Amino acid sequence: MNQASVRPLILLFTSSLLWVSPMLRCPAYAVPTLEQLLSSNEILEVPVQKSQLIGVGSPATRVSVVTPEVADVEILDPRQIVVSGKAVGQTSLVIWTEDGQTRTLDVTVTWNVRQIQEGIRRIMPDEPITVLAMEDAVALRGQVSDIGLVEQAVEIAEAFCPKVINLLSVPGTQQVLLQVRIAEVSRTFRNEKGFNFHINDESFFGSSLLGGLVSPDPNAAEVSISDSVTLFFGLPKAHVSAFIQALKENGLMHVLAEPNLIARSGETASFLVGGEFPIPVAQGGALTNAITIEYKEYGIKLNFTPTVVTQETIHLEITPEVSDLDFAQGIKVSGFTIPTIVTRRAHTVVKINNGQTFAIAGLISQTKQKTHRKTPGLGDAPVVGGLFRNSELRSQETELLIMVTPHLIEPLDPNKTYPMPGDSLPPADYGFDSKQIPEPKAEISAAESETDLKMRMAESGNARPAQVKSAKGKSNNTSAYSGKGIAIEK
Repeated sequence: MNQASVRPLILLFTSSLLWVSPMLRCPAYAVPTLEQLLSSNEILEVPVQKSQLIGVGSPATRVSVVTPEVADVEILDPRQIVVSGKAVGQTSLVIWTEDGQTRTLDVTVTWNVRQIQEGIRRIMPDEPITVLAMEDAVALRGQVSDIGLVEQAVEIAEAFCPKVINLLSVPGTQQVLLQVRIAEVSRTFRNEKGFNFHINDESFFGSSLLGGLVSPDPNAAEVSISDSVTLFFGLPKAHVSAFIQALKENGLMHVLAEPNLIARSGETASFLVGGEFPIPVAQGGALTNAITIEYKEYGIKLNFTPTVVTQETIHLEITPEVSDLDFAQGIKVSGFTIPTIVTRRAHTVVKINNGQTFAIAGLISQTKQKTHRKTPGLGDAPVVGGLFRNSELRSQETELLIMVTPHLIEPLDPNKTYPMPGDSLPPADYGFDSKQIPEPKAEISAAESETDLKMRMAESGNARPAQVKSAKGKSNNTSAYSGKGIAIEK
């Protein structure tokens, strides 16, 4: 075979390869037909910003969509039309064919679920998360190994869809028991010294009022004495009275609270042991003098929100609080004594393992206050200056510690018994033998003889009324006791 005859064969073989190669590169894609969708009552789903090709058995002459804002349609050739999604929603596609028929197909434009699914799978390949298309949102369903992956999956989905329904869960126990231990020790010390005198003669009267121990009346011989006076004496003939304030006070307060509370993962639980104190509040200004009552909570209070991150880790937001009423520092308004509320509160967010104990708050406070009051000149005198001076020393020390221990728990076994508070207490002593308490009335048959009845009642050692049934079923009550037996009235 010569070169001239081989050249046409090479050209033919090359052209055939160029014609077949595009078919080899492109995968087979099944285009749904209009007849298949209508026969199975299916809805054509088109992702937003995507297109879907539809085959038509009979050549189409005209097409239209009911809502052009949701989708767009175009005829490629008489037997193929393309539907493009523009916005999330629903619409209907109307097709006119050459045979004179009109066909309607429901179209739903959804978010690109496949794109969201691929994005989650690339970042979290080991998590079985399924993305579902909703009417105007997408839903994430499945179980993840860490609560942090839930937030990551939601953030990935929100990058494609603004509304995400989170149906993800973390396996394991979702009930959290929180044990809080609050310990506080407060020490107070107070030392007060003062001296007042009062002279009331026919020709002269005078008083030392430093510290307010006494309140004399110049027009009367009476003197009002303050509660701060601890010692007073006087010389009646000399018309001289002396009042001394010498007080030393030590105080110790120990507060130990152990509130326990259970909550489900992601929910907020509250706990309060104490009460509410009524506080009068003026309403409407000074002209109306209307008083309403508001209530302020005090006592031991606990708010916490647990979130189970893994089967051993708990994300915890906790706010413990201990408050007391302090009437000594209170104020008087319209005849009402309103106390101050001394509060110790902490708020924190921690991540802690199951069964671990954390000290989330602590306080060591020392306060000292010293006050000197004196009469200028006389209070600086070397010997008698102490009669014109008043001193007060206050000291307070406080130590506070708050510790938290979370536990993952499950419900108790209903087939077991558990001790309750008070089960270990001894029985109450009522001051008499419990055997002497009358038992319910016994019923005896009328056929039983009186002798047998007396013997049976005597053996039981109890004297109680009996009821004797007659043949007609009526009962006659006895009314007389005879020792440990019983007398029967006939």
